[in-house]
Amino acid sequence: MTELSAAPAPSLTLGLPGFTYFDLYQPARLADLLRVFNAEVEADDTGLYHEFEAYRTCQGAGIPPEAISDLLVRMAPHVGRFVAKLFDVGGERDRQIVAIKEE
Repeated sequence: MTELSAAPAPSLTLGLPGFTYFDLYQPARLADLLRVFNAEVEADDTGLYHEFEAYRTCQGAGIPPEAISDLLVRMAPHVGRFVAKLFDVGGERDRQIVAIKEE
């Protein structure tokens, strides 16, 4: 049986300046990425950002399941956009969105 290499592929370039693929394996750098994501969401939709922060803080305790579901659905486009930017596949994501809407 062969072992999988734990070392990430060095050739992948991320689409966020200041971040490298190796950062995805470093807890401190993941925290930095989360800060970038949070800042983008807050700039785009302050109300949603604060709702999501409240949800993260209480980990959903006391929030009706329907409200959690609604919150996650509203956050999904922000996550998708960020991941597309992170892996520099925004153009492909945009093409897929158009294709899906045309179906």
